[in-house]
Amino acid sequence: MLTLLTRLEAKGCAESESAGVAHVYRPTVSRDDLVSRQLTDLADDLCDGAASPLVKALVEGHRFSADELAHFRRLLDEAAERPPPKGRRKK
Repeated sequence: MLTLLTRLEAKGCAESESAGVAHVYRPTVSRDDLVSRQLTDLADDLCDGAASPLVKALVEGHRFSADELAHFRRLLDEAAERPPPKGRRKK
């Protein structure tokens, strides 16, 4: 367990504080931030930075409820209204 916590601390995902003999660890990033960071890394490693193959695989695997799909549709509609991030072309 200590090895895992030490690695998380080295990656900036946790921090520790000495409390006598023991160390107290706590997260430094939220779950959403960590998921975003990991998915970005995964897209970079597997899909040349494209997120759509990841989303396609999840959707085709039927991993979402009807409520989740409705929420994603709203997010996609909102995203379509925003300008593309700098350095990315709108397709």
